Amino acid sequence: MMKHTAYERGARTAGLFKKLTKTIKLSNDACLNWVHKKGLPVILGRLPVPIAFFCLLVTALFCGLVVGTIIFIAAAFIYMLCNITLGGHEDDSSDQSSSYGTEWRDGYEGSGLYTGSSRAGATSCRVDNYDDEDDEY
Repeated sequence: MMKHTAYERGARTAGLFKKLTKTIKLSNDACLNWVHKKGLPVILGRLPVPIAFFCLLVTALFCGLVVGTIIFIAAAFIYMLCNITLGGHEDDSSDQSSSYGTEWRDGYEGSGLYTGSSRAGATSCRVDNYDDEDDEY
């Protein structure tokens, strides 16, 4: 025989709702009785229960916002830690300024085919510079 767990949960929830509404009505009646004893306007007796419910709702939302903010900040911090680089530069293959080998670029002798590093202070020479002065026999 199957257990009716959904039915049991529904019955439990209905019981809790019935208790909650009974407590709210008793609190409202107590506030109204107190207002009648003091001779105050009836509207003052009806305000405490809705105000208390609203404060409870605002507190729950604020706590959720604080917890969400903490989780977001922690995730951002963990993301930053995962993407930290310990060297002074990144090894990115698309960065043409730090490449070695033969490539077409603008160098100190003009635009042409250079070999070596393109960084300042490093040795590099143009390999397609064919001057007629050097080839005289």
